[in-house]
Amino acid sequence: MSETRTRGWRAALASQRRYLPVHVLLLAGGVVMVFPFVYQVLMSLSTNTEIQAAPPRLVPEHWMWSNYAEVFRRIPFMSQFWVSVSITVLRTGVQLVLCSLGGYAFARMPFRGGGSSSGCSWPSSWCPASPTSSASTSSSGTWGSWRPCGASSCRASSPPSGSSSCASPS
Repeated sequence: MSETRTRGWRAALASQRRYLPVHVLLLAGGVVMVFPFVYQVLMSLSTNTEIQAAPPRLVPEHWMWSNYAEVFRRIPFMSQFWVSVSITVLRTGVQLVLCSLGGYAFARMPFRGGGSSSGCSWPSSWCPASPTSSASTSSSGTWGSWRPCGASSCRASSPPSGSSSCASPS
């Protein structure tokens, strides 16, 4: 039994070896992407002379954890934070009010093209009729393989008058 497990493990390892170059390439790309962030943190913990040294040092000789305390001492972080919070809350509130007004207008006011097959249901017309359907012709050779999700039969586009082009669901 142990022999079977070992053979299965080795066979699985052998089949995965073909992915080794891809994994090495992905690892190298990940290191290249992460390096600037690591360098930024390391330099934030260095002294000014270490940062400006002619051959740059990757790891600081003297770890200056006090650099972070100095930033909070010099810059009024909390006042800037509350300004950001107040702007965010104000913009969100205004957005909610304006979107509510727009939603009411789309729901209650008549407008050209606002029939039952368009308006709010317009994005649903991008749904395929079935998972295997395509945007080309159907099996009968006519266009119309796309319809709103949940509708049983619908032509590809609505008529110019804005009335519904969908047949009643079956």
